[in-house]
Amino acid sequence: MRVQIVLVPTVVMLVAIECPFAPAHAGDNRGAASSVSAEGDAAHQSEIARLVRELGAPTFTARQRAQRRLIEIGLNAKPALEAACDDPDDEIQRRAREALAAIHDVAFYVRLGEFLADEDPDDDHDLAGWRRYRSIVGANGVARRLFGDMQRAERELLEAADRSPNRTGGLLESRCQQAESQAQNGDNDRQSSLSLGTVAALLFVGSNPDVPVSEEAGKCISRLNGQSSLQAAMQTRSTAAVVRGLLGAWVSRSFDRDSSTAYQNLWMAMQYQLKEAVPVALALIQPPGGLPFYQQYAILAVGKLGGREHVPALMPLLDDERPIGLRDRTGHESDTQIRDVALAVMAHLTGQKLADYGFTHAKANGVLLFNSNTLGFNDPAAREQAIKKWRAWWKTEAASDR
Repeated sequence: MRVQIVLVPTVVMLVAIECPFAPAHAGDNRGAASSVSAEGDAAHQSEIARLVRELGAPTFTARQRAQRRLIEIGLNAKPALEAACDDPDDEIQRRAREALAAIHDVAFYVRLGEFLADEDPDDDHDLAGWRRYRSIVGANGVARRLFGDMQRAERELLEAADRSPNRTGGLLESRCQQAESQAQNGDNDRQSSLSLGTVAALLFVGSNPDVPVSEEAGKCISRLNGQSSLQAAMQTRSTAAVVRGLLGAWVSRSFDRDSSTAYQNLWMAMQYQLKEAVPVALALIQPPGGLPFYQQYAILAVGKLGGREHVPALMPLLDDERPIGLRDRTGHESDTQIRDVALAVMAHLTGQKLADYGFTHAKANGVLLFNSNTLGFNDPAAREQAIKKWRAWWKTEAASDR
């Protein structure tokens, strides 16, 4: 007999692994070895069947002993325990489920250890989500270690998303709510940090286009931007590239035009220079447009993350006279319109000075490119003149490009 220490999340078990059937000696014939093996398998299955029956034994000690022994046997006992989950005896059912859960835990940590020690990018060791994760962030050592942290923190969520992504939306929302509650400090409403494993797992599952993301779950995932564990990872050279990949996958996901999640994601994209959000921003600015307050962020995202090639997509917005609904520095409602923000962004993308188009009070913003409430025109005639000047300039530029 050899004694192996198996680490489980909340308990350390000493598992005695019986080796009752010694291998055949070199001089034994193959038929004899096969016979011994068959007899051993039969005896093993007989023991498992007896132990399952003893899960419903009259004494507590006998029931405990049988359950412990089945856990020690491990995966070989799985078929019998699965069948026992439907046993008429409630005690057998309960203990069979508990034994299965313990066996799965042990098997999971064994697989996880093997995965972390392996360098083969194609072997997922039956860990949920690895192939999609690898396609997003790669398979180097840092990526593997973070994936291991994600598995330890959110194994149930990752397995559900891998098995039935279209049915995982409810679990994702529930887990988001639990995580926010866990991070909330009731004394002063400050956020204590979630583990990077949890943050990365929520971003990863949320970015799966096949997983339904409710408005509440989406806002929660976007707020992960405030977690110190994520910010620290983004400021650390060894982890920044991996976490950027997960953030990029999340902000590239499309949401409804007037979804606050879509615009919170654009803010996150601008903060971390995630160009993966440009296609989303371009889709959100298409006429007739969404809520002006939200749409300004899509325009600014194109300006900060896009390039000159995106100017034609912004041109139709020069006819959008809707106010963006912000207040200026004096506290009065800003006179900035959607077309003003679009004009300022196009001037920026083409390397021109905003002052040349009448934006004399424009203020730069480190995250958002510009403060939109500083881009308005007090004089409507000045706005019309600026737009006319731009159209003439762009017409000349477009002609020269041809």
